[in-house]
Amino acid sequence: MLLHKTSATPQSAYPLSRSGAAKAQSGEAFANELDNQSSVSQLSQSLRQKDLSTSNLNQSFLSQVQQTLMFNRLGVNEDKVKEIKAKMDELLSRLENGEISKEDFDKQMEMLESMMAKELKSADETEKQSNKLEHY
Repeated sequence: MLLHKTSATPQSAYPLSRSGAAKAQSGEAFANELDNQSSVSQLSQSLRQKDLSTSNLNQSFLSQVQQTLMFNRLGVNEDKVKEIKAKMDELLSRLENGEISKEDFDKQMEMLESMMAKELKSADETEKQSNKLEHY
């Protein structure tokens, strides 16, 4: 077996440490790089938040359109349903504020729920009657 002898590189050929000025420059460069990256990330975060808020607005709009289409197909008076829902919300807030008793709340809520059911039921009956007429 033949071994090849290489010459060893003296340690003086490799710098052991950087000079103080070189270290300071590299530290500043590193700090500047971090600042640039953080500003980009802040920008990207704000854009992401904007995308999320736009997405939420789109979902809200689409759900309102879907509800309106459903009410129109069923023949439900959407204004009447919105009015009943508003009264329910007002009643609930009055209960939370302590303006009415639990018993009064239950009575009034039951009345509003029956009104809502009647409104939806009348639309369902109207749809059934129109389907029967189409089949004759």
